[in-house]
Amino acid sequence: MKSEIENLQKSGADGFVFGVLHADGRVDTKLTSELVNFCKPYPVTFHRAFDCTPFLSEALEAVIESGCERILTSGGKSSGPEGVEHIAELAELAGDRIFIMPGGGIRPDTFPLMLRKNIREYHLSGRLPVQSTMPSTLFDMNWAETDEASIREVVGRAQTFFSSSL
Repeated sequence: MKSEIENLQKSGADGFVFGVLHADGRVDTKLTSELVNFCKPYPVTFHRAFDCTPFLSEALEAVIESGCERILTSGGKSSGPEGVEHIAELAELAGDRIFIMPGGGIRPDTFPLMLRKNIREYHLSGRLPVQSTMPSTLFDMNWAETDEASIREVVGRAQTFFSSSL
């Protein structure tokens, strides 16, 4: 992983996303901390491996201790909309110690369900399925393009929501 981080840094990466767990699903705080320090000065997001941990509040504290800047999470569920209440609880527990970034299944139609005053970053998909002319011999691949209009709509909704809270 360190070799990949070095290569990505040389290639212009400006942040990293990974998650390291023990076999029992707990956050590997020691290795995560080591990798976070290796990534410096670039920020690190702990990815949705977080959602595989047995106790989200315990995992939250471990990720904070590891030095990550944010956690990408669906609240321990298969999608953000399904885990929205857990995400809200995590954001409350986190306070200003780490950013909680909801993700997984957040699309323009589900985004309004996710909005919370204490969450300022969201990971969403603005994908539109498209037919690919590229042949695949191993498996069928689903291709997608970003729907610019949907993303602009979501950004507008977010701006309205957050400006009303000032």
